[in-house]
Amino acid sequence: MSNNLRIKLLNIILNYINARDWTNYDNFAEDFVDRIIESFSRDNFDINGILSKSSSTFFSLNSIDKRSFLSPQLLQRIKESWKTLAVPTSLRLENIFPEIKKVPDNEVRSVAIKLDLPESKIQDTLREAFRSKGGSPIPRRGKDSPLEVADIEHFKMIVHGRPYTFAVVVKGYRSIRGSKLSWADVSHQVTRAYSATHPDYVMLFSAKESKDGLVTALAQFAQDVGNQHMIIFIPPMDLARLLRTFRVI
Repeated sequence: MSNNLRIKLLNIILNYINARDWTNYDNFAEDFVDRIIESFSRDNFDINGILSKSSSTFFSLNSIDKRSFLSPQLLQRIKESWKTLAVPTSLRLENIFPEIKKVPDNEVRSVAIKLDLPESKIQDTLREAFRSKGGSPIPRRGKDSPLEVADIEHFKMIVHGRPYTFAVVVKGYRSIRGSKLSWADVSHQVTRAYSATHPDYVMLFSAKESKDGLVTALAQFAQDVGNQHMIIFIPPMDLARLLRTFRVI
């Protein structure tokens, strides 16, 4: 978790306490900030619940009721700081589309072996899927051009209460020359999708399984640019589950 985030939250809480002539007994502010970061990182944004677990010493010695400690302004500043400074975390396709959990592997396994759909059909389905989750802006598919940065260029979407930015690369069955997807097949697209706008995540959807070393190469690239969770690789099975969810296969 970003140290800048902890410093920012701690300053907010301490300034809030000092402005009311309260005393930070038992390092209340530090403990509260640590609990906020821990809970928010687990997608628990119930600040009142977080506060209820704090030591009562601070409240009793300052003659404060826990229920009256949080003001709307303080809540807003805490949440805004989280949205601005929290380090992107590891996401999976199921975090964005939880409904694919209803599609068991055995329902799409035979289809995923040869997911020979037109690449444009997969791209259009993904555009529809991301728009259904509030992704924006996601323009309609145009013709390929030298100016193209990614199959779905930079867009924003809120996941678990926090806005993230994404770019999407799609490799259809017939656009992959070999029997499996390699780093050489996709490196130029992944690096271009990142370097153009530095999104929080680059999602790579593949209609073929990966060669040995691809996932390692993707992870290495993500680490080299300073965001180890940046690449979300979606293999054929998970792509098939998403396509089944949207009634394409």
